[in-house]
Amino acid sequence: MRSDKEPIKIKVTDIIPKDVFYNAFTAGYLLFFPAFIILLSNKFTNITGIISENILFLSLFIIIGAIGPAVCRKSLMIIMGTLFFLWNIADLFCLIQLQTQLQANFLYLLKTTNANECSGFLKIYLFNISNLLLLIYASGAAGVIFCPARFKKVLVAVLTFLLPFLCVLLFKISPSNELCGKNFHDRIDEFLDETCNQNLSAEQLELANSNLDVHTEEEEMTIILVIGESHSKRHSEIYGYPRETNPLLKKLVKNEELFVFLDVVAPHSFTIYSLPKLLTLAAHDREESFIETPNIFDLARSANFKTFWLCNHPAISDRNTPYSVVTRRADEVFHSSPGLQQNPDEAIFPYYEKILQDPAKLKLIVIQLIGSHHDYENTYPKKAEYFLVDEKPAFFNEQQKKHAGLINSYDNSIRYNDFVLYYLIEKFRQDGTKGFLLYLPDHGENLYEQESMILHMEFMPTLQSVEIPMYLYLSPDHPAKDNIAASLSRPFASEDLPYLLFDLGNIHYRNADMTKSPLSPFFRPKKRIVSRCLVDYEKLKNTGAGNLNNQDLR
Repeated sequence: MRSDKEPIKIKVTDIIPKDVFYNAFTAGYLLFFPAFIILLSNKFTNITGIISENILFLSLFIIIGAIGPAVCRKSLMIIMGTLFFLWNIADLFCLIQLQTQLQANFLYLLKTTNANECSGFLKIYLFNISNLLLLIYASGAAGVIFCPARFKKVLVAVLTFLLPFLCVLLFKISPSNELCGKNFHDRIDEFLDETCNQNLSAEQLELANSNLDVHTEEEEMTIILVIGESHSKRHSEIYGYPRETNPLLKKLVKNEELFVFLDVVAPHSFTIYSLPKLLTLAAHDREESFIETPNIFDLARSANFKTFWLCNHPAISDRNTPYSVVTRRADEVFHSSPGLQQNPDEAIFPYYEKILQDPAKLKLIVIQLIGSHHDYENTYPKKAEYFLVDEKPAFFNEQQKKHAGLINSYDNSIRYNDFVLYYLIEKFRQDGTKGFLLYLPDHGENLYEQESMILHMEFMPTLQSVEIPMYLYLSPDHPAKDNIAASLSRPFASEDLPYLLFDLGNIHYRNADMTKSPLSPFFRPKKRIVSRCLVDYEKLKNTGAGNLNNQDLR
């Protein structure tokens, strides 16, 4: 018989049924494990938003598990748990590997990417020791969902005691900027906004490019703009790289036939954000988006130019990009890599020669190369391999020697790009028309110059990813040859490219701001902003390390 003074022991499971308790723990683990990591690594900024959001999701999970219809309760729980898990595993992956949470621009990239890009990205980031944290989370998730009831107490204890170990791992995770700590719904809203903007863009673009006041006095002019991909200025022999990556173009420079701009900065490290600024008047110092500003195709057409877009990116990928609404404004559009196929850039040669033979006296030709897109070894034919996979020159740092195959294939892609550009210039020279060919890439590339930095990240800009090469070839009768030298060292933002193109092409647009053309006597240097994080390039350059490194560089 129980004594009157003997305390009554009440277990949690006497109040909350066991299955509901473990359902709550399952949801708590799936939600709060990544939330805890994100908050801890981000020094607990936006703690209210993230915690309140996860409490809301947890409550929903418990309600369904406790009072939901018995027939579909388990199925609903599995569906919700799977969705939570997939979102959070992606969130943790981005935090560990890229030092930020899963962003709207990642979701948009996933929507517009292709198989080659995905495989190249995963090769770099998937098989990495730091993904141990993901493995722990995945193992725990599998455990709380599938573990037999008799072992669940042990599992709860094990996962609880893993937290100190996880805290040690977190010392190596440090988010780069304020893009961390965003709520789930904020990021989904950003993604939906970008998607809706693309769907509305055709109508807005039509409005922005109507009634343009543009003219030219030229009777014959060929403007050729060649846009490269992921071209690092620091791997270009022309800019001092100690390897023969520009043997052909270097000859043109020596003969004063090719002019090299020394201080050019890209506005973004992602093509989907950089290219619209190269093709339109959109810029960091303008409020309008690229769909609300005039583009180079419509501006040139208003001056009686015939316009061409020649792209060597896979056609399906090119047609799904946000800037495709701009490129479709060209009079003629050509794809040299049909479907999902990716060809070396020499695939554009037949199309290029056909365009040069077009009878139009005024032509604007815009070419997008595959350039040095990752996987680098897939951007050039086997015969173009010059640097062997196992070469480790003395100037490589330790990380570059460790990844020598990657660096060598990248340098091969730059050398192949040299061949492609030389071919385009020579064919234009043989054509004999007045005009110019201007080359620049959309952005640069990180190649282990510092620690483990590789590829390019929009939210984590580095000097390597925003400092880009820019070359100019002028026909013998082009008047700019007489005064071009003074313009080559001026600080230029590539987002102002249209002003330079029209200055060189003698195209006059009434609303053009010619203080943005380095050739203009009215040129005025401006504050150059890079990334959607609005980083001041000069501050980035003066950090020494050349990356955000948790500093406010806006």
